[in-house]
Amino acid sequence: MPQNSIAYAAARVSAIGSGVMGQSAMERLAAAGSMEETLKLLSDMGFPAETRQMAEEAAEESVKKACAQVRALSPLPAVTDCFLYRYDGLNLKTLLKARSLGLQGTALSPCGTVSPDALRHAVAEANYKALPPFLRQAAEEADKMNAASFDPLMTDALIDRAVYGHIHDVLDRQRCPEAREYFSSEADLVNLLIVLRSRSIGWSAERAQRLYVPGGQVTVKELNACLSDPAYIRKAARGRSWERGVKSLYQDPISLFRVEKEVDDYKTRLLRSHRHDVGSVLPLIGYLVARERESMAIRLILTARSAGVGQEALTERLREAYVR
Repeated sequence: MPQNSIAYAAARVSAIGSGVMGQSAMERLAAAGSMEETLKLLSDMGFPAETRQMAEEAAEESVKKACAQVRALSPLPAVTDCFLYRYDGLNLKTLLKARSLGLQGTALSPCGTVSPDALRHAVAEANYKALPPFLRQAAEEADKMNAASFDPLMTDALIDRAVYGHIHDVLDRQRCPEAREYFSSEADLVNLLIVLRSRSIGWSAERAQRLYVPGGQVTVKELNACLSDPAYIRKAARGRSWERGVKSLYQDPISLFRVEKEVDDYKTRLLRSHRHDVGSVLPLIGYLVARERESMAIRLILTARSAGVGQEALTERLREAYVR
């Protein structure tokens, strides 16, 4: 059950997180010469890895365990749940798409705040009364929108906006400025990525702004100006906490791949800066992100090794580890 002491939770997560893979370990894995050597290194690091599938399953299991530990330890579940709602959103998107496409046996993550079984039942019956209001409303709107023709992109957008809107509402009532800063920055950067992707495929501002998520500081007017002229991004970034953290936003030409990586790395660094804050729940979230980065790195390295991707190209794609 959740603890009442932030200091206890921070100390406990420091102990259980001592074995998380750090940057040097990820780089050793990336430098391994073969799949066999990679699997051997993973086994030495504590991941059962007789096969690629076993290694990937072990990495995923560590994330699931971390999510459960964070929920069990958190003295401020309203705050820590904000970092888990994206799993709820991802599960709901997956189920709505699977239903529309007639797919069966869709895998869901157990890391959200709503059980996968509850979501499966709700979507199968198109009855969302048992879901939290923000998810219920998004699902009902998606069903209404898709009644004539399924639109996967706008379905995702409806759910993303619902998740970010709910997080913003929750954090408005909580005394956790660090979490508010994190999600405000994330919303801004998500929206700028939407701008860049929209520009690359020639979308109008009217179409792009239907995808913007709430909770950021950059206004819709500013985002649309960035869509018209990427040079405006530097002006929109002025004074934001992420201004110097994602420098590829100001390059010409802008590389979407590079921006996406720098956004992920910036968010990791932001959480890492609170790693030793004994009066904050952010160390708990840092532990979760550490496990997520670990799992992402393992899957990327195994995929690259299987496909014969060179070490330089692989290293370029690796995200920063939470543990340096």
